[in-house]
Amino acid sequence: MIKGTGNITPEKEKAYQLYKEHKSYRKVAKMTGISDKTIKKWIDEYEEYYTKQKAINEQANGSNEIESAEMRNAE
Repeated sequence: MIKGTGNITPEKEKAYQLYKEHKSYRKVAKMTGISDKTIKKWIDEYEEYYTKQKAINEQANGSNEIESAEMRNAE
């Protein structure tokens, strides 16, 4: 399990959204009252979690497409 991914909290979500709006870690830290080191950690964890989730979803979709093609070929 990825560190901290069990709890992508609203605070972490907000920090990530601010960061994605081209704000620096320091700027996000000032806006949220959380240290810039914590903001960086949260963003790194958030990106790692969602990258892995995306890969899992793509893999699942790929296997569904293969199953559908196999079913069509069997008919």
